[in-house]
Amino acid sequence: MKNFTKIFILPILLLCTMITLCACGKPQDGIQINTTFKTEYYVGEKLDTTGGIIDFTKDGKTVQVVIEPSMISNFSTETAGSKKLIVTYTATEDNTKYTTTVNYIVKEIPNFPLDITGTVVYKSVKATTGGDSEAMAILFKENSVKLSPYSQNSNYEDTGFELTFYSKTFNPEKHSWEIITMATGGGFYKFTNITETSFTMETYTMENANPSEQVPPVLTDKQPIDTCQFVKDTI
Repeated sequence: MKNFTKIFILPILLLCTMITLCACGKPQDGIQINTTFKTEYYVGEKLDTTGGIIDFTKDGKTVQVVIEPSMISNFSTETAGSKKLIVTYTATEDNTKYTTTVNYIVKEIPNFPLDITGTVVYKSVKATTGGDSEAMAILFKENSVKLSPYSQNSNYEDTGFELTFYSKTFNPEKHSWEIITMATGGGFYKFTNITETSFTMETYTMENANPSEQVPPVLTDKQPIDTCQFVKDTI
C-alpha cells in the first residue's frame, strides 16, 4: 500500500502543485490604472485625461497605453457628488474590449466671494508700473464695476466711470473667480484671484488682448501692460 502511494499518489499531487503555481504566476489578461488622471472636478468642468496611463496585459505580456478621452464613458459633471467612470481599451489584435473603473468627485462651484452691495470699495496697494499706487478705487456692483480716483470716505457711487461685465466666471484651474470688463479706448480689465479681502487687476490693450470674434475676449497667454493688487476698504 505504501509503495502504491509513492508511485501513483505523490506524482499526481506534484503535478497539481505545478499546475497551480503556473496558473498563479501568469498575469490575467486585462487593464489596470498605472498613472491616474484628474479625478476632482467642479460642476460643468470638462474631462481631463492628461497624464493618465493604463497597463494592458495580454498573453502574459504587459504594455503601457496612454488614456485618451475617447476611452472614457460614464463621465458627467452636470451634478455634484462622488461618481465612477469607465475606462475601456480595445485590443488591436482581436478587438476585444477590456474595462476598468475610476472613482472621481464633482464639487459645487463656490459662491462668488464678494458681497456686492455697493458699500465696499477696494483700493490699490501695489502696481507694477510707476505712478501713485493708491490712485484708483474699485467699487463692485451686481453686473458692473466702477473705477474712481481713491479718496477715503469718498462717495464712489457719484464718481469715476462704470464698466459692464463681459463675463464673471469661475476658473477651476485656479480655484477662483474671474471678471473681464472692457475699458475706455477699447482695452480690457481682468480681475483675478478674487477673495473677500483682495484681488488682482490686469490691464490689457485691444492689441495684446486679441479678442478676435469671441466675447468675452480670450486673454489666455497674453501679457498685461499693468498688474495691480487691491485690498478691501469699507466706506
